[in-house]
Amino acid sequence: MSNKFARKLAKYLAVILAVAMIAGVFFMFMPSLLAEGETEETTKMNERDEEEIEIKEIANKYIYQIEELIRKYKDRPGYYKAVKTLRDYIMNIDLNNLKIEELKSLIDNFGIDKSEMKKNPVFIGDSSEMFRPADNLNRAEFATIVLRLMKVDFESSEVWYDAVMKKAKEVGFMKGDEFGNMRPKDNITLGEAIAVLVRFKNFTEAPGNIVGVPEKHWSRGYMQRAYIDGWLKRIENVKDPDRAIRRDEVAALMTKVRELKIDKDDIDKNIAIYKTYKDVGKKNPYYYDIIENSN
Repeated sequence: MSNKFARKLAKYLAVILAVAMIAGVFFMFMPSLLAEGETEETTKMNERDEEEIEIKEIANKYIYQIEELIRKYKDRPGYYKAVKTLRDYIMNIDLNNLKIEELKSLIDNFGIDKSEMKKNPVFIGDSSEMFRPADNLNRAEFATIVLRLMKVDFESSEVWYDAVMKKAKEVGFMKGDEFGNMRPKDNITLGEAIAVLVRFKNFTEAPGNIVGVPEKHWSRGYMQRAYIDGWLKRIENVKDPDRAIRRDEVAALMTKVRELKIDKDDIDKNIAIYKTYKDVGKKNPYYYDIIENSN
């Protein structure tokens, strides 16, 4: 072997040895480098998990407080809208996207709505302190009730119902028949009463016919809307929208439409300060509706 070849071989061996040493060092430290990277990523993941757990724990505490507010105030006068807001939120809450600030804000803003406590009687009764619960209402009487409900004043007229029907048509909740006649003295039917109240609430007619009124009846969409919103639960014979509606049934409708929460215990304990009627007793299934809507 020549000296020249020996020197070249020595150089090659030196390079190979150097590469081998570098590779050995790299592979020696690679596990620790990888472990360090994994540890850092694991730490970040653990921190995120801990943060999510903390958010859920705080959120659960707020949700518990909200459920307690609902339980405590659901039947108290003046809290109907406040409780409804909480219930609607809980019913639609996204458990995978809990928002602490929203939950806290709901609790902080919860409180009594004094406007719910203001008296706005829609029934007055007659001069003999009689309500006549089984009597039907004519269209002018029903229009008067709705105008009181809306707190809309109307001028007096020589014939009392002329001014009432004029205002009812002007406001828009009564339209008259196909000839434009308002028919003030005619009994108002169940279908007509429901249609007026749906318009008053600015609701729309609803598709379907769960109520079971005649399929082609003009009031079907209004009756369906009333059914969906729970207005008809205590009304008899809802399949006949052309029948006359009684005064006590209108009281039950008013409770639903006005979204009133009746405190029966308060009425019983303090009946002396409530307006009552000689012909309405507790045997009437709409007793509390009549009292509440008369005070």
